[in-house]
Amino acid sequence: MEAVLETTDAKKSVPGKRYPAPVRWWLLLGVVMVIGQVVIGGITRLTESGLSITEWEVISGTLPPLNAEQWDTEFAKYRATPQYAKINAGMSMSEFKFIYFWEWFHRVWARTMGLAFAIPFMIFWRKGWIDRSLMKRLGMVILLAVVVASFGWIMVASGLVDRPWVDAYKLTMHLSLACILYGYLLWTTFTVWQPITQVFNNRSLKKWAWAITLVLAIQIILGGVMGGARAALVFPTWPDLNGMFLPAVLTDGSMWTVENIVEY
Repeated sequence: MEAVLETTDAKKSVPGKRYPAPVRWWLLLGVVMVIGQVVIGGITRLTESGLSITEWEVISGTLPPLNAEQWDTEFAKYRATPQYAKINAGMSMSEFKFIYFWEWFHRVWARTMGLAFAIPFMIFWRKGWIDRSLMKRLGMVILLAVVVASFGWIMVASGLVDRPWVDAYKLTMHLSLACILYGYLLWTTFTVWQPITQVFNNRSLKKWAWAITLVLAIQIILGGVMGGARAALVFPTWPDLNGMFLPAVLTDGSMWTVENIVEY
């Protein structure tokens, strides 16, 4: 009986160190702020606000327009975009201020996350609270954050020329990278909060966990492409698709061209 328990519910201790409470809460705050950024990004997408700011100014873009002249300047830049010409022609200043707010808030939240990371990091590093193992993990977090921010601008730039909205695939890449950043930071936070853990060697549980994670990742990717391509507007009914479960367009081989997939 003891042998069976040992093989089916084996446990082993993983050595680790105990990190100070400020470090643990700092990382947990980072996880919450990343979740907030994803939510704000979703609101920005739903309100069609992503193209309201046409330049990527990391420092000077922190402050919004503060007077009527500055608002007129920003509005003039937006009126030169394809989105205004093809979709929002005649938009009022108050309507522009609404969409501008969400894009500005999305960007400022990202800058705030940077400060919330950098300032405590320097303090904890000087105190010797960050060891080599955690330093490597935090380096990866920084790298992922830079990549996510870069793809955010690449995504926005795709909607400022010809198209009146951002490229669906670049939007999906931005979202996917943000989810990867969240997952890596969350796992890092887990290791800091509980460096000594008990591992349950259950192959069936691990198999199902990986399967669920894979399905969730695919669904997020497909959701990003669908949202970016506005596919839901073509078939706005559920659970069927305009009365069909397999639309004829999917079985028409002539529709499966590179141009249709790229340009959707």
